[in-house]
Amino acid sequence: MQEENSSSPRGNLTVISVQKRGAAGEFYTVGFSDGSSLFLLKDILLKAGIFKGDEVDSKTLSVLEEQSKTLEAERKALNFLSHSMHTRKGLKLKLMQRGFSEDIIDKALGRVEELGYIDDAKFAEIWLTSRIARHPEGRLALISHLMQKGVERTLAESTVNELCSRQMELESARTVLNKLTRGKKFNRQILFSKLYRKGFSYEIINAVMED
Repeated sequence: MQEENSSSPRGNLTVISVQKRGAAGEFYTVGFSDGSSLFLLKDILLKAGIFKGDEVDSKTLSVLEEQSKTLEAERKALNFLSHSMHTRKGLKLKLMQRGFSEDIIDKALGRVEELGYIDDAKFAEIWLTSRIARHPEGRLALISHLMQKGVERTLAESTVNELCSRQMELESARTVLNKLTRGKKFNRQILFSKLYRKGFSYEIINAVMED
């Protein structure tokens, strides 16, 4: 939820309305005497102790707005994580697409990471294990896929090196090669090119072609 009809308040403003929003009343719209309004999460509003008729200065409003947006971004990130695992980079991209500033996102994800809900190493391990079982590919492709998911190159390479042995890669290359040649005729150059596009190295390709 984003701030509604907001402007940059100047000086002290009077709270003219405090209205519940959301099915569970988890949000409040706070209206001010200059016509602006701010969407606040319930716990932030209660902590600040803002009620109709109160005067609020612009500095307090800025702090409240930042706290509200940070907590909102945090809850949005947790919602994404409740559906599937994400890397920190992947969550950041999704939150940016929903209009959150980079500063707010970094604060929110810092908190989510502290809670233990973001673990890029665990993500890489789980994703890679599943990928290897379902899609035979070479190490180069697997590293590339992990990086596209937001895993840093060093972590992507170390995870692939740990979980995908040379023997496993050879078996994957043989599986792909068998599918390519089943009932079809290919020359060596075409097969080499197709295996290379699957992320297999020259050394692995040459090994399975010789077999």
